[in-house]
Amino acid sequence: MVLIIEDNDSDAALMQQILAKRVSPGSIHRVSNGYEAFDLLQHWDGDTPRLVLLDLDLPGLSGLEVLKRLRASPETRHIPVVVIGSSADGDDVALSYDLGANSFISKAVETKQFEFAIEHIAPYWLELNQPYVLPGANR
Repeated sequence: MVLIIEDNDSDAALMQQILAKRVSPGSIHRVSNGYEAFDLLQHWDGDTPRLVLLDLDLPGLSGLEVLKRLRASPETRHIPVVVIGSSADGDDVALSYDLGANSFISKAVETKQFEFAIEHIAPYWLELNQPYVLPGANR
């Protein structure tokens, strides 16, 4: 499963469209704020997400707070999180990495640049990266 935490409908739709070329559309879940993300993860019966795409500018619970909470929980601390920021502000980038982000990309002004970034994230995290498996768990 891929979890997209993004409040902008057009950005989320673009990410879903690109990711659907790599994974089943039914395995892509989108929520529009951090509270929805934690509710989904708490009630999720399947495998934990293989990837979280996390917008920084979320209503209610900020993306940085979501990242902090993901890393604080033993069930979610090993999920790869790619932070997607609307700027490349050095403080946002540094803080994202300090809180445990695996990667940070800026939302490009041009749609083609944003598409390029998402198209290159998917093969790495979903096809090449070996996901964390709890010690002793069936592989």
